[in-house]
Amino acid sequence: VNITRINDNAPSFTVNSGLTVAEDASAGTTVANFTATDLDDTSTVTYSITAGSPTASYFNINSSTGAVTLTAAGAAAFNAETVEADATNFTVYVTASDGTNSTDSTATVNITRINDNAPTIDTATGSTITEGSITTSTVVANFVSSDFDDGSTLTYSITSGNTNGYFAINSSTGVVTLTTAGVAAINSDAGVDLTSLPLGVTVSDGTNSSAQSNVTVNITRINDNAPTIDT
Repeated sequence: VNITRINDNAPSFTVNSGLTVAEDASAGTTVANFTATDLDDTSTVTYSITAGSPTASYFNINSSTGAVTLTAAGAAAFNAETVEADATNFTVYVTASDGTNSTDSTATVNITRINDNAPTIDTATGSTITEGSITTSTVVANFVSSDFDDGSTLTYSITSGNTNGYFAINSSTGVVTLTTAGVAAINSDAGVDLTSLPLGVTVSDGTNSSAQSNVTVNITRINDNAPTIDT
């Protein structure tokens, strides 16, 4: 009795495994593996990226082995960084077919973000302060920065203009205030009165540092001393 087998079974996935790759992975990097079997002995299973899937342009697949690699578009998407949240994973959609029947599956490819961008100081604002009206709480400058690398902790530091220790900066907020020495120097009328002070600040994310940003703190002098007849 001869039996004619028919192709009445769809392939079944036994492996749908996404990998974890660095954000700077290049085109051709393997990012996932799929394996499917078919109860129909003579069926040949072929793999393809599911047509119309939202990430179809990001991936290629070996039709025989089920190995998934990045395309150039995929490498660009993995490495894309914006001021909004960077992607931490993408889903790859795969179809296994035996020529008659097909089955779909997915896998998640996780992305390890790397700290490859220097922060930038977006706004740097000096101020005008008045002699005799200042304290160590007086804000004399403010710096605001951003970093394309999500999760970076930004630290501000004074990198120029503070030889005499007149300024203090909040390393977390970028707010600059006066020290006791700064208040005394600005309020002093001995010698040449101070009318302005330059200040340079940089911000670091622990790996990369910004360019220095510079501001000027202007000082308004007041007429608070009577003249003296010296001779």
